[in-house]
Amino acid sequence: IIWAIQSYILIFAARKFALKEFEVSNLILLVLLTGKLLVIDSSVENFTPILNYRILSFMVGILTIYISAYVFKKWDFENPITIKFTDDNAIYFYKKHIVIGLITMANVLTFWILSSEVIETMDYFFHDIEDLNNIKSLSLSLVWAIYATSIISAGIILRLAKLRLVGIGIMALPIIKLYIYDLWNLENEYRVALFLILGLILLASGFLYQKYNERVKEF
Repeated sequence: IIWAIQSYILIFAARKFALKEFEVSNLILLVLLTGKLLVIDSSVENFTPILNYRILSFMVGILTIYISAYVFKKWDFENPITIKFTDDNAIYFYKKHIVIGLITMANVLTFWILSSEVIETMDYFFHDIEDLNNIKSLSLSLVWAIYATSIISAGIILRLAKLRLVGIGIMALPIIKLYIYDLWNLENEYRVALFLILGLILLASGFLYQKYNERVKEF
């Protein structure tokens, strides 16, 4: 949370004083925040589904990254951000690449925390059930597909092509998992259920694209 507050301060300082050093510092801070969440904050003692410190930490971090992405997209920052080492040696950070990177970071964190919560929640409630692995694998695939559909929908509604493309990329993950792992390892009833539900989700996504086809073409 403290790191998130620091990020907000850097964002508004960059806006107020028009100093690219604040912008670069914020980007570095967000990368460090992402690493901290994945490496340090991913483990939790005395796990409680949903209501735990890890969820709060990830939610704050993800929200901060999305806000930074929005700010970089909308505000009139220097584009590209140029960091010169010498007259002939410089690094350029283009706004569109920064926004794509931030959206990707936010989705990696969301994907990670959703997967972790699903696995540990299944262990918490169904630890003594023989079909635990089947339940966990089925739940993971469904959560990934639902999340991907949500991201695609948000990208279409908000007219954010980059977000929509990220959602399409995420949608590929449960499909790949289905054919590489689930098809060979799930019990028959779980496999059939997964095929049916994923099929319905893909149909819904296709219907969404068809319904908003003209809107998608605009961006």
